[in-house]
Amino acid sequence: MRNLTRREMLRAGSAGALGAAGVAVLAACGEGETIEVVKVVTQVKQVEKIVEKEVPVTVEKTVMAPTAAPVAEPVSVRFATDHTSGPRGNAMKWGMEQYSQKYPNHPVKIDVIGGDYFDALNLQFAAGSMAEAILFEGNLYQAHYSAGFFPDITDLVTKLGFSLDDYWVLPTGWLPWEGALYQANGRLHGLPFQGGMNGIVYNVDLFDSNGVGQPAEDWDWNDAMEAARQLTDADNDQFGMWAPTSDQFGWGPMLWSNGVEYWYNQDGVSQFDTPESIEALAWTHGTMYNDKVAFPPEIRQRVSGEFGDPFSAGQVGIWPGGRVYSSGYGIPRIKDRFTWSIGPMYASPNTGHVRHGWNDQPHIVTIAAERLGNLEETVQLVTFLAGPEYQARVGIDRGHFPVYKEVADLPESLAGPPEGMHWLKTYATTPEPRTPGYFPYWDEFIGAYRTVASKLWVNEVGPEEAGKKMADDTNAIFNSYDDWTPIPA
Repeated sequence: MRNLTRREMLRAGSAGALGAAGVAVLAACGEGETIEVVKVVTQVKQVEKIVEKEVPVTVEKTVMAPTAAPVAEPVSVRFATDHTSGPRGNAMKWGMEQYSQKYPNHPVKIDVIGGDYFDALNLQFAAGSMAEAILFEGNLYQAHYSAGFFPDITDLVTKLGFSLDDYWVLPTGWLPWEGALYQANGRLHGLPFQGGMNGIVYNVDLFDSNGVGQPAEDWDWNDAMEAARQLTDADNDQFGMWAPTSDQFGWGPMLWSNGVEYWYNQDGVSQFDTPESIEALAWTHGTMYNDKVAFPPEIRQRVSGEFGDPFSAGQVGIWPGGRVYSSGYGIPRIKDRFTWSIGPMYASPNTGHVRHGWNDQPHIVTIAAERLGNLEETVQLVTFLAGPEYQARVGIDRGHFPVYKEVADLPESLAGPPEGMHWLKTYATTPEPRTPGYFPYWDEFIGAYRTVASKLWVNEVGPEEAGKKMADDTNAIFNSYDDWTPIPA
């Protein structure tokens, strides 16, 4: 095999006779070298290559944005109340905070009713400027019902799951002439809210330090008077009892316990001058002026000292009245200076009965809600305030008695102070409670007998004279109207 010169190799390369191997050899050779080359025959095939080219394509897609739901306008409710301070104010502040979280689009505008609550509301009704929801009273309901101020909310509250069976309410129909508080002829115009009843609170430490036995479940007026005598040390302004001079929660329930069916009968005849009534009035009067186990009104401020009232000062053994349902007012006054408790109410020795005075101040819904178009929102508010969540808070702050039944058994409702909170349920379930007996002209009726009773409590008149005068003056009220009868429940 002949060796090729470099020149020949170059000619061959230029003629395309060399393949890839030949080019490689050339690259490795130096100038003037002789290289032995192996001839390589390369067969070239032309191959058609198909290249797919991806070209991005822009597609415009129109997406329809969802139509935003229209934003509802806030619907406010005007609410008139005096629950703005103390334990009632604390519960209401808490309740309004909870309500605003549940219903942020339904703000509540609170009208603070100050001064004389009843005068203020009567003026608003006369002017037609009342709020849509109002903390109310049976006398106001009876006075203004016939004017058509109260819309029927029965169907609305039923839709919200409300049932009167869940509440402590005065049974209707127990007397033919029992007047309605917030429902008439079976239709609701408001809902229960603020319960109240009479009973006793007593100073446990004072009983113990004087060697007096705790109130027994079966004690009566005579037993209570004897305990009060043992607790009294008038020289040191210590008294066994606070005279029960409240008509609704003091001497009134004593009349009923002693056999007086009501303050008046279904014929519109006053019962203040019956022997049973005069006996109860005499017992109350006697605690101050005969047995002298209760302080007379003129030294009340002295006995109260810096603590606001004689019982909170630790100077009274037994306090019959309404403190039992509003013990939250006593807690910050008494603090831990002594132990106190709610206890069993003493019965009439003549009948063996205890008849509790009972009241329920409801939230009423007025025609203003219909006129303003916020009736459903107003009903929603009063249903919340009557409901278990808010009423459970009442059981903690204790500005009044919670009307929702299940609250009475909650641990928070039973915890002291005061001790004996379970007695509230006993009071609420005692048979045949009495309301004040509201009717359309109640304000005149109560004004007449209270004027006389106030003279009895300062010893300007005696019990028998007072009872007769109270009967005469209230009978005059009944006789001045052709129809005095209550709006029936």
